[in-house]
Amino acid sequence: MIFDKIENLGKYMGLYPGLDKAIALITNGNVVDKEVGKYEVEEGALFYLIQEYMTKDAEEALMETHERYMDLQWVISGEEIMGYAVKSDLEPTTEYSSEKDIQFFNGAYAPLHMKQDMFAIFFPNEGHKPCVKVSEPAKVKKAVFKIAY
Repeated sequence: MIFDKIENLGKYMGLYPGLDKAIALITNGNVVDKEVGKYEVEEGALFYLIQEYMTKDAEEALMETHERYMDLQWVISGEEIMGYAVKSDLEPTTEYSSEKDIQFFNGAYAPLHMKQDMFAIFFPNEGHKPCVKVSEPAKVKKAVFKIAY
């Protein structure tokens, strides 16, 4: 897991080719103005989602992992708590869905306070729990890059 400010994103170039492509898209500056939706960049290898939602109570948010894709989650505006946990410390609540590349869990997590222009990168099999309110529900706009691993 990587947790940092968007201004430092370029420091992570060279870690993984697909991640480099996502970083290039973000640094080109055209992602911020996109409408909510899914944007295919390289079929099966890289796409991103622009999401807008209200944060929620921790009990309502779901801990998840992926096996085929890493996530780069960038808070464009707003703020939220995002949980992080090692998969082996979690209790599965569903079977892995290969179709959706997701499995859900319960368990303790370390909270990451994701403020505007912060990002987190979650590698496959790292648990993360997005969309948790800081104190009160708040609107968040986020880009979630799905990078084949």
